[in-house]
Formats: sequence, C-alpha cells, structure tokens
Amino acid sequence: MKRIQSIEEFKELVKQGKKLFLLKHSTRCGTSGKVFQLIEEFSKNRDALFAVVFVIENRDLSNFIESFTGIEHESPQLIVIEKGKPVKKLYRSEITEETLEEL
Repeated sequence: MKRIQSIEEFKELVKQGKKLFLLKHSTRCGTSGKVFQLIEEFSKNRDALFAVVFVIENRDLSNFIESFTGIEHESPQLIVIEKGKPVKKLYRSEITEETLEEL
C-alpha cells in the first residue's frame, strides 16, 4: 500500500484508471490502526491500486479528497474509486475481510 502525501500523487493514481482502494487513516485511532493492517494484508497480490492518506499529517489532501469524491470524511474510511469516480465507501466496522472480498 502506497502512502500518498500530495494532491498531485492522488490525481496521478486516479488518472491510471485502475480500481483504487483509498484508506483515510488516523494515526491517533486504534480502530484505524487495525483497519490499516487489514487492508495492508488484503492488498498483497491484488490487481488494484492501494493507497493510504494519514489524515492528521496530510489534512489538505484529506480535505481535497472529500471535495473530489463528495464523501464526508470519517476515519477510518475506505473509498473505492473506479474510472475517476467513487463507487463505494466503507467506514469503521464496515471494513472487514468479508466486505473487502466483496469489492
């Protein structure tokens, strides 16, 4: 999973057109840490892009993603983007092995 820290990096990932799993992660939240580990493991050997934004450290980027997707920020939050558009969003306890497999 690639950590992104700028709006330009985010735009480049979206431009690729592949399915993008974007995790908005808070380093101050235990639940977010567990979700981070879950998605990091899930991302191995998958034909999709996986990226993480550390929302406290990269507030401007987090706010831009909220504006870009129209999805209000929560943490942890997983947004799936395909062909430049958000197609799915999951929050906190919704992010499980089972729900990831369905995506």
